[in-house]
Amino acid sequence: MQLQFDEVLKEWMNELIDFLKVVCKHRTVYECLGVLDKPGYEYFTLADSVTSQLFYFIMNEELSNSSANFALKELCEFITLDKENNEVNMKKFAINFGYMKELAVNQFNAYFQGQLYDYYVSMWSCFEYSISAIFLPLQDEAQKDLNSSQIKNLKKVLNNKILCKINCEDSIKSEIIKEIERNSDDIIRKLPKYISFVDKINFLFVSDLLKDYSRDRKMDKNILLYCGALRNTIHNNGVHRKNDIEIELNDHIFKLKKDTKTYFENYKDIMIIIREIFDIYIEIIKNVTDKLYFDQTFLQK
Repeated sequence: MQLQFDEVLKEWMNELIDFLKVVCKHRTVYECLGVLDKPGYEYFTLADSVTSQLFYFIMNEELSNSSANFALKELCEFITLDKENNEVNMKKFAINFGYMKELAVNQFNAYFQGQLYDYYVSMWSCFEYSISAIFLPLQDEAQKDLNSSQIKNLKKVLNNKILCKINCEDSIKSEIIKEIERNSDDIIRKLPKYISFVDKINFLFVSDLLKDYSRDRKMDKNILLYCGALRNTIHNNGVHRKNDIEIELNDHIFKLKKDTKTYFENYKDIMIIIREIFDIYIEIIKNVTDKLYFDQTFLQK
């Protein structure tokens, strides 16, 4: 039997294998340091698992297509076989075979693109999960700062948008603001400030944990802002709902335009973004490891 493989899928398989090698190399380092089971290091295992799932899908697709899905008819007969009388229902077979052939021959590209988007969403979710685990020791301090900021913003809105339009003495206006301050704890309990992932990144990047961060902080925050927004577009049927965002990675321009569907000239560009997320994660986890497990000066604070 003469086999024929797909050059595009070959490139994807090589991209994924190369990425898995990088993940494995870094994971081995932290495994040797004895910290791989600590909170925040989950990304190594999760990235391996999610990437291997996509590779498995492509590998099996190539194995099927290389032989022109020669066993498709037999597979359809197998699932259509009535076990009671050991016969194939020909009407069901015709319907099933038409459906299965359509999937195998005409629908693969569309489903493969869906797989790539699912892969990106999963990889971003793995990153979010690990960063949230790293953020846990900072959560109480961040929550306190965000609560204070919320009360401050509430007083600002009252002063600039509401009280200025009310015809009453300044002393009464001042007393209203003081009441807000006196009841701030109760206000926060009833209107709690949710710590978003963007809040976590912002707080983490100014914390002592990342004091020795060697990459460009501002650029990396913009990259992560883009990556989170890209994930959200997938939940909006591909449409970006907020302001335009643009970043440049490896001489590639990635854009998200307000109320416009996301478009990639080459779907392999997704790997550029995923590799950048992983590089940012490695820089974060390196700093966290140094500070939490090996910096005695930091540990004594």
